[in-house]
Amino acid sequence: MHENGIVHATSPQAAKEVEGPVVSSHTHYTDLVRKELRLHADQADELTVLATKVQRARREKGERITDNTLIRVAVDLLLERQKELVGSTEDELRVALGLTPRA
Repeated sequence: MHENGIVHATSPQAAKEVEGPVVSSHTHYTDLVRKELRLHADQADELTVLATKVQRARREKGERITDNTLIRVAVDLLLERQKELVGSTEDELRVALGLTPRA
């Protein structure tokens, strides 16, 4: 430990241990823009199950993981991969991203 209390890590693994858990910069829901979304029934059901699973598995308490949390993460992923989006239908867009068409 340095004299001013700062710990200097010597390896990437040590740096992770020194830094501790990542704290989310949680945005209050009133700061978010409301957007309506229509899902297939199976998507809605599986999304709720997944949100519950992720919520229960989290290591740190704090921000609640909800269906909307996962949808925002999915939108960020889609926007990050937008250059891959080519197609004229939902199925074509799904295939462009490596997903299977819906039956």
